[in-house]
Amino acid sequence: MRKPGAEMISKSPFQRCFVFMIQLLLLLMLASAAPANAGETAPGFFRYPHTDGESVIFTSEGDLWKVSLDGGTAVRFTTHEGEERFPHFSPDGKLIAFSGQDDGQDDIYVLPASGGEPRRLTYHPWRDQVLGWDPDGNVVFRSARDIPYRGYRIYHVSPDGGWPESIGLDKGSLISYEPDGSRIAFNRYSREFRNWKGYKGGWAQDIWVGDMSKMVFENITDNPAVNDWDGTDAFPMWHTDGRIYFLSDRDGRANIYSMNPDGGDVRRHTDHKKFDVRWPSLGQGIIVYQNGMDIWYLDIGTGENRMVGINLPTDRVQARDKIIDPAKYITDFSLSPDGRRVLLCARGELFTVPARGKGLLRQLTFTSGVRDKFPNWSPDGGQIAAWSDATGEEVLYLYPSTGGEPVKIGTDGRGWHYPPVWSPDGKRIAYSNEELELIVIDAKKGEPKVIDTGAWEIRDYRWSPDSRYLVYCSPDENEFNVIKIWDSAGDQVRQVTDGFFNS
Repeated sequence: MRKPGAEMISKSPFQRCFVFMIQLLLLLMLASAAPANAGETAPGFFRYPHTDGESVIFTSEGDLWKVSLDGGTAVRFTTHEGEERFPHFSPDGKLIAFSGQDDGQDDIYVLPASGGEPRRLTYHPWRDQVLGWDPDGNVVFRSARDIPYRGYRIYHVSPDGGWPESIGLDKGSLISYEPDGSRIAFNRYSREFRNWKGYKGGWAQDIWVGDMSKMVFENITDNPAVNDWDGTDAFPMWHTDGRIYFLSDRDGRANIYSMNPDGGDVRRHTDHKKFDVRWPSLGQGIIVYQNGMDIWYLDIGTGENRMVGINLPTDRVQARDKIIDPAKYITDFSLSPDGRRVLLCARGELFTVPARGKGLLRQLTFTSGVRDKFPNWSPDGGQIAAWSDATGEEVLYLYPSTGGEPVKIGTDGRGWHYPPVWSPDGKRIAYSNEELELIVIDAKKGEPKVIDTGAWEIRDYRWSPDSRYLVYCSPDENEFNVIKIWDSAGDQVRQVTDGFFNS
């Protein structure tokens, strides 16, 4: 029964439609605010894959994970706080070799392919990085343990343990064995962790092929008669069809190609345009590789090429907000000439702080999109020399030590540079660059002068107390360092140690 005064309100079709739309909008807002399904996970970052033809072993969050080649939910294999990388199934599929950082550096380990406790095979302070397995069932890895200055050599070690032995190459960073074991294909240089696009310099990777018994090798990817490419040709993978599959950026973006063992008949097999192919490896006729943050595979027999859909069940502890130790982000430091303040470089910014006790912290740069590096006090403490990429390339600047606008000296230079070192009289600054040059620049006029050029980068240089001489270590062709002295008075360079010994 209606109350007195109440009236029946008849809603028009427009009003009913309007109310319905408001209700639907509220439902959608509630749905979007509802918690996500507990089974859903965010995309992961997957690296260094290898396959046994059925499963893929890979690295994510610094641990090893295993997933079906068809995709699905991955299973975590390791949990150590150090990083585990470069996993490779053994040819019989029973073991997985990988590089682990239990003690800080990369050493070689093996564990059962079904999971279990890893067994350590190498103990060395330098990086030992797994490359795969040889036809005799040994773990193959690269290391700079016996090289005095630059580069890797390739070694093997039994999965049962023992002393690692060099395979006999003077240099090698990546390797693949011909299926019958008679020849090898390999890269001499390593550039996998240097993300240079379109690089065609002295470190451009080429593939060499040859017979280990004769120790005769031929460059098959920089051969004008057959296969002439000045860019990257890396990760050789010798398949049972007789062809060598490899990574190349010869069409702009790094993709998977193949060729005959003489370098001829080059064919392209993948067509990634957004991201480069990275870390390819071959197992049981299938190449798996990283592209972007995902893992893809290429079936050589069928030509099928697709992404492996991976669900990573993890609490993503590394992505959470956390309180950090700021000291871990300090990349450079130096004491002021009077010993009262310390110059720090952290996350590309420059600071000075009291050397002892309390005092004022001064931030000298406020450029989050610019990296400053290698700061160094002037002898009088009034200026700080440092490299900055504010212009897009690294340029030498002089910063007032109490704050203020910096002054650019010299001209814009391409590539990277090494620390500026002041002469004691404050008139000149020495530095070196990626062009292998040692340079002295006038601190006021900004006029640079090339003193010497090494076989590799010159990284160690010091002034004499009277500012007349500059002594430095110059890398020679044999990869030994020799000591040289530049006399500024006569503009002469003298070598003072023998090249037969490393100095």
